[in-house]
Amino acid sequence: MIKLKSFRKLLIEVGAVLVLLGVIGAVYFNWNKLFPNIKLQQKNHMNIAVVNQDNGGIFNKINYQFGKDFTNLLTKINSDNTTWTVMSRSQAENRYNNNSVDAVIYISSDFSTNILQLDSFNPENAKISYKVKRTTDKAQSLEMEKRIGTYINVINQRAIKMYFASVINNLDDAKVQLTNIVGDEDAIYSGLSTNIYAPSQQSTQYLSNLTRSADGLKTSNGSFENSVSSFKDSTVKLLQNNASTLNEQLSVIQSNTELQSQINKHNASVSEKAVTNQYDTDSQLYSNLYLSTVESLNSFYNPSTDALAPIEVAPEEGLPNTLNDVVATEESKTVYQLFSEEIQAYNADISTYQVRIENARKQLDELRTSLDKTRSQISEHYFNTPEISVDGIDDMGEDNAAITSAVSDKVTQESAKQALAKQVSNSMSRSDNLPNDYTDQINSTIASLSVNASDYQDLFAHLLSLDAISSSQVAEYNKKIELLKNYADNKGATTGSAPNYNFSKVSNDTLPSSRTETVTFSNVYPESELIKEATDEEEKISTSYKETAVTVTVDSSSTVSATASVDKNNISSPTDLTLSYTFSPKYGLNTIKLNLTVGSETIPLVYSFYYSDSEEKVNLVENDLKTLLGQLSRIDTAATTIKNLYGDPSSNSYDIDVANPADDSVFNLYGNIDSDSIFNQLKDSDVTNYKASGVELYTQLSIEINQLNAAIDELPSVDEATLPTNYFSKNLQDLVDWYNATVNSLNTQYADWQNNQVTKLGTASTNSGDMDDNTLYSGADSNNRLYETVSNLANATNTNASRISTNADSIGTMSTQFDSLVNQANQVQGKVTEVSDNTSKLVEEQADNIQNAKDYSENFNEVLNNARTGGTDNESVLNFLASPVQAVKIGSDSVLSTLPLWVWLLSVALLSSGLSIWGTRFVSKVKNSKQKVLQDEDEE
Repeated sequence: MIKLKSFRKLLIEVGAVLVLLGVIGAVYFNWNKLFPNIKLQQKNHMNIAVVNQDNGGIFNKINYQFGKDFTNLLTKINSDNTTWTVMSRSQAENRYNNNSVDAVIYISSDFSTNILQLDSFNPENAKISYKVKRTTDKAQSLEMEKRIGTYINVINQRAIKMYFASVINNLDDAKVQLTNIVGDEDAIYSGLSTNIYAPSQQSTQYLSNLTRSADGLKTSNGSFENSVSSFKDSTVKLLQNNASTLNEQLSVIQSNTELQSQINKHNASVSEKAVTNQYDTDSQLYSNLYLSTVESLNSFYNPSTDALAPIEVAPEEGLPNTLNDVVATEESKTVYQLFSEEIQAYNADISTYQVRIENARKQLDELRTSLDKTRSQISEHYFNTPEISVDGIDDMGEDNAAITSAVSDKVTQESAKQALAKQVSNSMSRSDNLPNDYTDQINSTIASLSVNASDYQDLFAHLLSLDAISSSQVAEYNKKIELLKNYADNKGATTGSAPNYNFSKVSNDTLPSSRTETVTFSNVYPESELIKEATDEEEKISTSYKETAVTVTVDSSSTVSATASVDKNNISSPTDLTLSYTFSPKYGLNTIKLNLTVGSETIPLVYSFYYSDSEEKVNLVENDLKTLLGQLSRIDTAATTIKNLYGDPSSNSYDIDVANPADDSVFNLYGNIDSDSIFNQLKDSDVTNYKASGVELYTQLSIEINQLNAAIDELPSVDEATLPTNYFSKNLQDLVDWYNATVNSLNTQYADWQNNQVTKLGTASTNSGDMDDNTLYSGADSNNRLYETVSNLANATNTNASRISTNADSIGTMSTQFDSLVNQANQVQGKVTEVSDNTSKLVEEQADNIQNAKDYSENFNEVLNNARTGGTDNESVLNFLASPVQAVKIGSDSVLSTLPLWVWLLSVALLSSGLSIWGTRFVSKVKNSKQKVLQDEDEE
């Protein structure tokens, strides 16, 4: 009992320990859910190593790298919590052991090979194994598993698509091949029917005809042999008759030979006369031809009219000695002259075209310059720069896209925006929004002021002499008065008169040292005299007028010493005289008396001058000083107001054009917008469109300029080097040289021809020896040979008749050979008939086979049968196609299941309860067994 109690106690303790261990394990594995804020020593960032050992695989002659594809899918995206790195197996194991990586994914070397097992009846799944550190965050581990599963599905889908694409392609190829086989069998059937069966049927018929033909040929041969015998007899008789006839013709041939000899002699005489007549005719013909040729040549070039030396002609009776005697004088021009005139006209046309082309080139250059200026204006208006420097734009030709791209690269958005702002500012109307209060104030101020600067010069000079104002102030007042005048002229303002002031101070007069005076003469009577001039023909009388002398002297009664001169010493008509005199002036009255002598008449002249030296100092202004100072003040006020309204605020200058106020003036900006505001308010889209318009215009002008440059470059060159003026002249001279050479050659040949004489023909027999070109030969000996030939032919005919009779008897008969031919034809006909019957059976069987094949092909085309045959179980293949790639966990550090916590607690409780129940039953069983043993012992 004591042992039983001890064992029960031990069992309870063991059960409690097991329950405690279960609870601890459940708490440990679900720590993150129970205590989300209390973490075990897990890493927040997960480093995953990918080991790709795949060697790839080949399917349908295509190399697949599924391991590489899967690696790329895993590593193409790295998150903040996960980093995927490809490395070797040894490196991954090393880093896994030293905790540098948290998980390792293994892709086996046969990964692609296992996927590509479509031809295997028991394929093996391609596996991707991985292991994870226990310290890895469960959520990250699950995310890794999810990502692996996702990309495994991607690889599976690719493999399945590849497999079924291959199966479908193979089935389609099989369908095509089957159709081709059926077509080939049909072609074989057609070939058997057409090329074998039909010819065999025809051959049977032909052989039947051959047998009949052999019999007929045998009969015909007998008839032929009879005919040959008859022909032999007829031929022998014919040859004998021919020989007799030839012997009879020998006398006729003899008489013909004598007649032919007479005819030959007569023909020789006639031929000699014909040659003589032909010589005379040819002489006249060649003479006329020579004259006609020379005349034709002279129509091209005449030595007499074209300034060339005459060409001598060989003398002959009745013929000309020179070409000049040959050509009849006529006023028509030679071809040489016409060519010369045409060449001159051609050269003139070439010169004209040279000038036109050069003028066209200049006009194109001017047009190009104008286009360049227009393009610069477009650049200024659209890009705010006089010119855009685009490298190689002249070499881009008409490439719109290239020029547009190059120009766009050189133009900035900022420059286009500035240009657009400037254009908008220039195009906007400047409204006069200035209140009338300002202009009314200015108008009322200048209404009592003179705006003529000359009205104030004496005042300013005296103020300056008294040091009341400085020279710079005087200059400033002049600018202010000029500004007031500008305003009054442009605005039509009313102005006043000059200020009223009187000066009491008088300055000494300036003493001049010289003066000039003008004296006018309306009547002058010069002296005259008559002059006689004697010539060879007659005496001429002319009148000569003398000029009147002019002198001037200073009279001694003058109050100052002086010297005088006149600009003309002699005059002959009414004119003006200018008197110049110098003197020593003095203050007071100065009197100069001059005596002007014209001819014999003296004219007294008196000139008086008064110079004052009574300089006195008195007050500046006798009255209205207050009014004068008020006017100066109003000048300052009005000018300053105008400057402030119409001038640049940043400038102090009074040099202002009221008609064109400054852009930043109060007048322009009062109630209006300034250029900076326009620039800032422009939209980027408007600027972009404006820039695009400018680029388009600039591009179009650039293309036109390039086209113009190309047109200039393509202008033909008609300079002296290209079209020399002496080109045709040289060729014409070559023609003249040809003319001279031709005429000389013609004269030489004509002279040589004139030395020819008539060659008379002789007669001779053909047996006289070698034949020459000047002898007519008779055929007497030929007639003799004909006689001998006919005689020999008659003898030979008799001999041949005897030979034919002998040869015909030696031929014999061929009836035996024809009997053998008929027997062989019958045997061949039987064999061919047998072949035809066998071919007919083969064709019928082939027709049945073709029909069966067609039926099968049609059924196969309608239904895609399973690619595998032989009764193989395809279940494993279909399972493989459903999932060719699987992921397998390896190692002790695999991630546990993510079941809820209550499942774990329930499992531990059930386990503990089971252990407790089992322990209790075990203890009870032991107790009962011991009690039974004790009872047995007691009974014993």
